[in-house]
Amino acid sequence: RASTMRVALLLLLAAVVCGQKTILQVIEALPAFSALVAAANQVGAAPLLNAPGTLTLFAPANTAFVALGNNSVAWFFNTHNQQALLATLYYHIAPGALVAATCTPPQQVPTLNQIAGAPVTALITHLGSQWLINSANITWTNVSATNGIIQVIDSVIVPSNVALPAHDIVETAISTPSLSTLSNAIAAAGITAALSQPNGPYVVFAPNDAAFADLPSGVMSCLLNNATAMTQLLLQHIAAGFLYSEQIASGAVVRPLAGKPLIFAVTTAVMIAVDGVIATVVEPNIDTSNGVVHVIDTVLFDKTGPCAQS
Repeated sequence: RASTMRVALLLLLAAVVCGQKTILQVIEALPAFSALVAAANQVGAAPLLNAPGTLTLFAPANTAFVALGNNSVAWFFNTHNQQALLATLYYHIAPGALVAATCTPPQQVPTLNQIAGAPVTALITHLGSQWLINSANITWTNVSATNGIIQVIDSVIVPSNVALPAHDIVETAISTPSLSTLSNAIAAAGITAALSQPNGPYVVFAPNDAAFADLPSGVMSCLLNNATAMTQLLLQHIAAGFLYSEQIASGAVVRPLAGKPLIFAVTTAVMIAVDGVIATVVEPNIDTSNGVVHVIDTVLFDKTGPCAQS
């Protein structure tokens, strides 16, 4: 509530001068909308919000992006998911000037987001004195700009043609048949919670069952009974952030959460080297709600540590 009030006061001050400002100029002038401005710039929609014409922007403040969670925000702003960010931003923009006085809730509002050429609609409703669009409260209404209207909302509304990943890294490993050994390893290391929401985002280079089966005899048994050694091995395969296969270049070096640097080579597939051990990505870009998983065919085990001689 306090943050909403601060946004409202900022907008009230801005409204005094925004009669001569475009929608883009209004939100650019208010630090509380920096995430929205960043999204518009990233997907190339800023000129639209600055151009002559008449639009309505349902404008989520920074607090609305925070409510999405750090992992979802990182997912949206990764360039791999540019189309999802564009579709979501366009879902917050409607043609024409929609003001409270002319709305007749429940009212379906066509947005600039489209599926097969048809606009995706959002629903405006009225509950007591509260206006809503979908499930988002409209916290400040009818802020005028030279090219339309701004309605401030307290949530980011996600359209039906954008699918945010529903399962986290641990859930994804459990539900993927070829990663059953990895699931057991995560549990044995005691890092299930660390790799679950809301932690992240992480990129995981996930050895498949065949990769673990290829470890020297006795190594896996030793690791399953030594949580510290297993943790060190698994963290060798994990780095911070979202990193998709097309964003990896030959010669790139990534620092994992523990262990030695991961050195990449890209030919027809992405390959990773650690101290002469080479793994190939056999299934890239598995999206999760707190990171991205790349399945690899070799465990990055450098034959050091307490299980090296097993």
